[in-house]
Amino acid sequence: MYYDMYFSPLEWFTKFSLMGNLPFVCAEERKVAVGLKVKIKEMDDKTVLQVEGRLDATSAPVLENKLDEIIGSGRKYLVIDLAKVDYLSSAGMRLLLATTKKLKKAEGNLHFCSVNDEVMEIIKMGGFERILMIFPTEREALSSL
Repeated sequence: MYYDMYFSPLEWFTKFSLMGNLPFVCAEERKVAVGLKVKIKEMDDKTVLQVEGRLDATSAPVLENKLDEIIGSGRKYLVIDLAKVDYLSSAGMRLLLATTKKLKKAEGNLHFCSVNDEVMEIIKMGGFERILMIFPTEREALSSL
């Protein structure tokens, strides 16, 4: 099964600001938020999320909601492909760490693959490469789940 999820900045603002997940701000101010694309592939009991865009305080709630939905449906073997993530903030890093911890408690696993050099540098600066399971390719990440 294959899903494609994309929120334009205005759709994102409408969905999350009006739901009370964010403080209310003018829609024009939210146009600076880069849209986040998430493509989802389900294979047997494994799920791959291909994330594209900036993973920061503005976009992390979008991915968090999707991850919670996937985990809530009983899927506990996930791979997040970070090849097209061009920025990772501390809020994005917190989400990745919290999701890793959540899946470990559920006796599942979260692996990461195809991490580009800029994002890997951010992960290494925090020393998180020792905590996160990072693989060069999607195939390797999937085979180790």
